[in-house]
Amino acid sequence: MPPGAAPPPGAAAPPGPTPDNPYHPPGAPPQPPASHGGYGGHAGYRPVGVPDVPTYLPHAILATLLCCLPFGIVAIVYAAKVGTMQAVGDYHAATDASDKARMWCWISFGCGLVGTVLYLIFMLSVVNQPRHY
Repeated sequence: MPPGAAPPPGAAAPPGPTPDNPYHPPGAPPQPPASHGGYGGHAGYRPVGVPDVPTYLPHAILATLLCCLPFGIVAIVYAAKVGTMQAVGDYHAATDASDKARMWCWISFGCGLVGTVLYLIFMLSVVNQPRHY
């Protein structure tokens, strides 16, 4: 039936909105919520009771600049995925990416620490060598 046309004789008019719900006519089947990922709802909003997932992006950037470049880059990639996954409502993927970002931050920090200690040992052994003139 085209919009604005009157219903045929004998047919009931479609129910209108009610004061309780002006957008959903009474008797109409309920509409399922729009789904944008694992939890449904609108993109960018967390359901009640779901904690915010840490991104570890500042940690990843500092680990990249100060510790170990290759592993820090991997940490940045996973940290960047956290916000995207959380925005689409995929909490489990966001948690997984957050855990991997934290792991790669620690790996980068450990490699940087080991490299610094080895460098200091090498430099101290070279400086303490007797000089023969």
